[in-house]
Amino acid sequence: MIDPGVITALIFNIVVCFGLPLGCILYLIIAKRRAFIPVLVGAAVFIVFQLIIRIPLLQYVLAPMGWYSDMAHQPWLYGIFLGFTAGLFEEGGRYLGYRTLLKKRTRWIDGFAFGVGHGGIEAITLVGFSNISSLVIAFMINNGQFSQLASYMPSDTAKQIASQLTSLQPLDVCLGGIERILAFAIQIALSLMVLMAVRERKLYIAGIAVITHMLVDAPIVILPEVFGANIYQIQMVLAIVAILALVFIILSRQAFKKTPVGTPVSTSVTSDNHS
Repeated sequence: MIDPGVITALIFNIVVCFGLPLGCILYLIIAKRRAFIPVLVGAAVFIVFQLIIRIPLLQYVLAPMGWYSDMAHQPWLYGIFLGFTAGLFEEGGRYLGYRTLLKKRTRWIDGFAFGVGHGGIEAITLVGFSNISSLVIAFMINNGQFSQLASYMPSDTAKQIASQLTSLQPLDVCLGGIERILAFAIQIALSLMVLMAVRERKLYIAGIAVITHMLVDAPIVILPEVFGANIYQIQMVLAIVAILALVFIILSRQAFKKTPVGTPVSTSVTSDNHS
């Protein structure tokens, strides 16, 4: 039997992964009608640059290479590499998205909406769908129907799935949803940072966003492997970063109200573009 607390935690994660971005999108549609397009572009950028390009590149192109396999045993180098490539692909994708598809959308709310799409689709694809699958299987186990599903898969796989679900603890499961909330704030902050780079024509700001992304992701590998940090300690570090990201999101509104340095007032950055 699956602990009812685990089922509740899975439902919590699903509500977070789907409800948080959808709630923000609903607000943007009602209050900021012109901001919905950046949501779609933000989601598309994550799908293309992370799910279609970066992850398959790591799994199918680099994984068989000896140097990459060796690096996987060096936590510092491996964490930095994964963090840097995540930053390079995602922030590079954001930059291209702004420069090509959102040329005249340089308001603060456009950057916020881009982050909602980017972070939202990340939560849905990486955590939301898997939690739905786990929830369905949990219900099947509790209702005595899992054996029907298990008959269609190798016995070892079925036993492993059932064992993993029955060994879960509610609090550990909830961390998945909490992590998505924290990551959501960070993705919005990074989206605003890259938009500032485009808006002010300062490429180095985009570079800072890449490094920032690396510094957020690298510890997820380094802390447990090098310092023996547990999942709760890692979440605390992520929570601190998310708080800083939230502060940046709030303060950045003032920066967007100013005329961008190096951008003529007569261009797309006019009073209409201000938040």
